[in-house]
Amino acid sequence: VHLALVFPERGPLIERWPAVRFLPYLLAAPVVLLGQISLYHPANPWAYVTQWRWNYEALAAAAVAFFLIMLYARARSVSEVARKQVRIVLIGALLSFTPITIYLLLAGMPLPIPFQPAIYLPLLSIFPLFIAYAILRYKLLGMDLLISRGLAYTAITASVVGTYALAIAFLGQTLGIQIEGGPVPLALAIIAL
Repeated sequence: VHLALVFPERGPLIERWPAVRFLPYLLAAPVVLLGQISLYHPANPWAYVTQWRWNYEALAAAAVAFFLIMLYARARSVSEVARKQVRIVLIGALLSFTPITIYLLLAGMPLPIPFQPAIYLPLLSIFPLFIAYAILRYKLLGMDLLISRGLAYTAITASVVGTYALAIAFLGQTLGIQIEGGPVPLALAIIAL
Protein backbone atom coordinates (compact mmCIF):
# COMPACT_ATOMS: atom_id res chain seq x y z
CA VAL A 1 0.00 0.00 0.00
CA HIS A 2 2.91 2.32 0.73
CA LEU A 3 4.26 1.61 -2.76
CA ALA A 4 0.89 2.44 -4.31
CA LEU A 5 0.78 5.73 -2.41
CA VAL A 6 4.16 6.96 -3.71
CA PHE A 7 4.74 5.22 -7.07
CA PRO A 8 5.06 6.39 -9.83
CA GLU A 9 4.27 9.82 -8.43
CA ARG A 10 2.97 11.08 -5.16
CA GLY A 11 -0.67 12.00 -5.10
CA PRO A 12 -2.06 15.28 -3.77
CA LEU A 13 -2.83 13.70 -0.39
CA ILE A 14 0.79 12.58 0.06
CA GLU A 15 2.10 15.92 -1.18
CA ARG A 16 -0.03 17.77 1.37
CA TRP A 17 0.56 15.32 4.27
CA PRO A 18 3.71 13.24 3.61
CA ALA A 19 3.26 11.25 6.83
CA VAL A 20 0.11 9.61 5.41
CA ARG A 21 2.31 7.24 3.40
CA PHE A 22 3.26 5.56 6.69
CA LEU A 23 -0.37 4.93 7.65
CA PRO A 24 -0.35 1.33 6.28
CA TYR A 25 2.42 0.45 8.74
CA LEU A 26 0.45 1.97 11.60
CA LEU A 27 -2.59 -0.08 10.62
CA ALA A 28 -0.55 -3.28 10.20
CA ALA A 29 1.32 -2.94 13.51
CA PRO A 30 -1.55 -4.10 15.76
CA VAL A 31 -2.26 -7.08 13.49
CA VAL A 32 1.40 -8.10 13.61
CA LEU A 33 1.66 -7.52 17.36
CA LEU A 34 -1.49 -9.52 18.11
CA GLY A 35 -0.27 -12.28 15.81
CA GLN A 36 3.02 -12.54 17.68
CA ILE A 37 1.34 -12.45 21.09
CA SER A 38 -1.17 -15.13 20.12
CA LEU A 39 1.59 -17.32 18.70
CA TYR A 40 3.15 -17.73 22.14
CA HIS A 41 -0.03 -17.67 24.26
CA PRO A 42 0.66 -20.19 27.06
CA ALA A 43 -2.96 -20.71 28.14
CA ASN A 44 -4.33 -21.32 24.66
CA PRO A 45 -1.89 -22.93 22.21
CA TRP A 46 -4.40 -22.69 19.35
CA ALA A 47 -5.01 -18.95 19.77
CA TYR A 48 -2.84 -18.15 16.77
CA VAL A 49 -5.27 -19.82 14.32
CA THR A 50 -7.91 -17.11 14.65
CA GLN A 51 -5.31 -14.36 14.59
CA TRP A 52 -3.70 -15.78 11.48
CA ARG A 53 -7.08 -15.72 9.75
CA TRP A 54 -7.22 -12.02 10.56
CA ASN A 55 -3.70 -11.68 9.16
CA TYR A 56 -4.79 -13.37 5.94
CA GLU A 57 -7.78 -11.07 5.67
CA ALA A 58 -5.58 -8.02 6.34
CA LEU A 59 -3.16 -9.14 3.62
CA ALA A 60 -6.02 -9.64 1.17
CA ALA A 61 -7.43 -6.20 2.07
CA ALA A 62 -3.99 -4.64 1.53
CA ALA A 63 -3.73 -6.29 -1.90
CA VAL A 64 -7.18 -5.01 -2.86
CA ALA A 65 -6.28 -1.53 -1.55
CA PHE A 66 -3.08 -1.64 -3.62
CA PHE A 67 -5.07 -2.41 -6.78
CA LEU A 68 -7.65 0.31 -6.07
CA ILE A 69 -5.03 2.97 -5.29
CA MET A 70 -3.08 2.10 -8.44
CA LEU A 71 -6.26 2.25 -10.56
CA TYR A 72 -7.05 5.63 -9.03
CA ALA A 73 -3.47 6.82 -9.72
CA ARG A 74 -3.81 5.72 -13.33
CA ALA A 75 -7.09 7.60 -13.73
CA ARG A 76 -5.92 10.85 -12.10
CA SER A 77 -2.41 11.02 -13.54
CA VAL A 78 -1.75 13.76 -16.04
CA SER A 79 1.57 12.33 -17.20
CA GLU A 80 1.47 9.71 -19.94
CA VAL A 81 4.67 8.16 -18.60
CA ALA A 82 3.12 7.75 -15.13
CA ARG A 83 0.01 6.11 -16.65
CA LYS A 84 2.22 3.67 -18.56
CA GLN A 85 4.21 2.88 -15.43
CA VAL A 86 1.02 2.25 -13.47
CA ARG A 87 -0.25 -0.01 -16.24
CA ILE A 88 2.99 -2.05 -16.15
CA VAL A 89 2.85 -2.32 -12.35
CA LEU A 90 -0.83 -3.29 -12.42
CA ILE A 91 -0.21 -6.05 -14.96
CA GLY A 92 2.65 -7.38 -12.84
CA ALA A 93 0.56 -7.14 -9.67
CA LEU A 94 -2.38 -8.92 -11.27
CA LEU A 95 -0.19 -11.75 -12.51
CA SER A 96 1.67 -11.99 -9.22
CA PHE A 97 -0.90 -11.29 -6.51
CA THR A 98 -4.27 -12.45 -7.84
CA PRO A 99 -3.83 -16.16 -7.05
CA ILE A 100 -2.48 -15.60 -3.54
CA THR A 101 -5.07 -12.88 -2.84
CA ILE A 102 -7.84 -15.32 -3.70
CA TYR A 103 -6.20 -17.89 -1.45
CA LEU A 104 -5.89 -15.38 1.42
CA LEU A 105 -9.52 -14.32 1.06
CA LEU A 106 -10.66 -17.93 1.18
CA ALA A 107 -8.18 -18.92 3.91
CA GLY A 108 -9.75 -16.35 6.22
CA MET A 109 -12.96 -18.34 5.98
CA PRO A 110 -13.45 -21.76 7.51
CA LEU A 111 -12.73 -23.61 4.24
CA PRO A 112 -10.12 -26.38 4.00
CA ILE A 113 -7.99 -24.93 1.21
CA PRO A 114 -4.38 -26.14 1.24
CA PHE A 115 -1.55 -23.72 0.58
CA GLN A 116 0.26 -24.70 -2.62
CA PRO A 117 3.73 -23.08 -2.50
CA ALA A 118 4.63 -24.46 -5.93
CA ILE A 119 1.81 -22.37 -7.39
CA TYR A 120 1.82 -19.18 -5.33
CA LEU A 121 5.47 -18.47 -4.49
CA PRO A 122 7.00 -18.50 -8.01
CA LEU A 123 4.30 -16.09 -9.15
CA LEU A 124 5.35 -13.59 -6.46
CA SER A 125 8.69 -13.10 -8.23
CA ILE A 126 6.88 -11.55 -11.20
CA PHE A 127 5.96 -8.35 -9.33
CA PRO A 128 9.52 -7.09 -8.59
CA LEU A 129 10.47 -7.79 -12.20
CA PHE A 130 7.61 -5.64 -13.47
CA ILE A 131 8.51 -2.87 -10.97
CA ALA A 132 12.12 -2.94 -12.16
CA TYR A 133 10.97 -2.83 -15.77
CA ALA A 134 8.68 0.14 -15.06
CA ILE A 135 11.55 1.99 -13.40
CA LEU A 136 14.21 1.18 -15.98
CA ARG A 137 11.94 1.57 -19.01
CA TYR A 138 11.16 5.17 -18.19
CA LYS A 139 14.44 5.98 -16.40
CA LEU A 140 12.72 6.84 -13.14
CA LEU A 141 14.95 8.03 -10.29
CA GLY A 142 17.93 8.62 -12.62
CA MET A 143 18.75 4.93 -12.86
CA ASP A 144 21.30 5.56 -15.63
CA LEU A 145 23.33 7.76 -13.27
CA LEU A 146 22.93 5.27 -10.42
CA ILE A 147 24.07 2.32 -12.54
CA SER A 148 27.04 4.20 -14.04
CA ARG A 149 28.21 5.38 -10.62
CA GLY A 150 27.76 1.91 -9.18
CA LEU A 151 29.89 0.42 -11.95
CA ALA A 152 32.53 3.13 -11.48
CA TYR A 153 32.71 2.54 -7.71
CA THR A 154 32.89 -1.22 -8.27
CA ALA A 155 35.77 -0.78 -10.71
CA ILE A 156 37.60 1.56 -8.31
CA THR A 157 37.11 -0.83 -5.40
CA ALA A 158 38.32 -3.80 -7.47
CA SER A 159 41.42 -1.89 -8.58
CA VAL A 160 42.20 -0.83 -4.99
CA VAL A 161 41.79 -4.42 -3.74
CA GLY A 162 43.92 -5.72 -6.63
CA THR A 163 46.64 -3.14 -6.08
CA TYR A 164 46.65 -3.80 -2.35
CA ALA A 165 46.82 -7.59 -2.91
CA LEU A 166 49.73 -7.15 -5.34
CA ALA A 167 51.55 -4.83 -2.95
CA ILE A 168 51.10 -7.25 -0.04
CA ALA A 169 52.20 -10.20 -2.21
CA PHE A 170 55.26 -8.28 -3.46
CA LEU A 171 56.27 -7.17 0.05
CA GLY A 172 55.62 -10.68 1.35
CA GLN A 173 57.94 -12.17 -1.27
CA THR A 174 60.69 -9.60 -0.88
CA LEU A 175 60.60 -9.42 2.94
CA GLY A 176 59.63 -13.06 3.47
CA ILE A 177 56.51 -12.21 5.51
CA GLN A 178 53.46 -14.49 5.23
CA ILE A 179 49.99 -13.10 5.88
CA GLU A 180 47.62 -15.63 7.41
CA GLY A 181 44.68 -16.31 5.11
CA GLY A 182 46.20 -14.46 2.17
CA PRO A 183 46.11 -10.81 1.14
CA VAL A 184 42.60 -10.74 -0.38
CA PRO A 185 40.58 -11.25 2.86
CA LEU A 186 42.79 -8.68 4.58
CA ALA A 187 42.22 -6.20 1.74
CA LEU A 188 38.46 -6.77 1.83
CA ALA A 189 38.41 -6.30 5.60
CA ILE A 190 40.32 -3.01 5.29
CA ILE A 191 37.97 -1.75 2.56
CA ALA A 192 34.96 -2.71 4.66
CA LEU A 193 36.40 -0.80 7.60
